[in-house]
Amino acid sequence: MRARGNYPFETDRRFHAYAKEAHQFARTRISELDVSREPRWVVGIVAGIRTQMSQRGKMMVVSLDDGTASIEVTVFSELLEQKRAIFKEDEFLAVFGKVSEDRFSGGLRLNADDALDIAEARLHFGQHIAFSLPEKFSPSVLKGMLVSCTGENGMRLIADYVAGENRCQYDFGTGWLVLPKDECINELAQRFECFFNYNCIMQAALRFLP
Repeated sequence: MRARGNYPFETDRRFHAYAKEAHQFARTRISELDVSREPRWVVGIVAGIRTQMSQRGKMMVVSLDDGTASIEVTVFSELLEQKRAIFKEDEFLAVFGKVSEDRFSGGLRLNADDALDIAEARLHFGQHIAFSLPEKFSPSVLKGMLVSCTGENGMRLIADYVAGENRCQYDFGTGWLVLPKDECINELAQRFECFFNYNCIMQAALRFLP
C-alpha cells in the first residue's frame, strides 16, 4: 500500500463520484487497511495494470486507488480468465480478498478472490433502485428512457409517488428490471431524485456520474 501522494487529479475525481455509494458495502478506505485473516471488500479506481507470469500461470497486478492511498491487488489466472473484461484503467473496481504484508515493498497487498465492476457491485449488494416520481409524469416517456437499459438480470424499480396529500410506493415489477450501468442510472438521475437501496446498510442518494 502507498500513501496518497501526487496521484492524478482525474483518478481522485472519478472515485469521488462513487465514494458515498461504494462505502456502503466497503466501509474501510485503503489508507485504513491492515493485515487481516478475514477477506474483505476494497474499492477504488484502477490506476494501473501490469501482467506477469507466476507458478500458477499468467497473473495481473492492479493498482487500486481510492483517493486516500493505493494498494496493489494480485489477480491470479483463474479469476483473470473469468473477469478479464472488467479490469480497465480509470474504471471503478471492487475486489474481495485477504490483505497481507508485501515483503518486497514493506506495505500491504491484496490477493483477489473476486472482483466486480460498478454494475455488478450494485446487483450484488443492492435491493432495488428507488426514485421519486413527480405528480405528473408519463409512463410511456419513462419506459422510452429505459428501453435500452432493461434486462432479465436487472434491478427492480420502486417509485415514491406523491400526488397532493396522497403518497404511495409503486413497484414497476419484473417487466421493468433495469441494468444498473452508469449510463442507465444517469438517465434516471437527470430527471428524477434517484437512490440505490442497499440491503447491507442504508439508502444513499446517487451522485451525477462523469
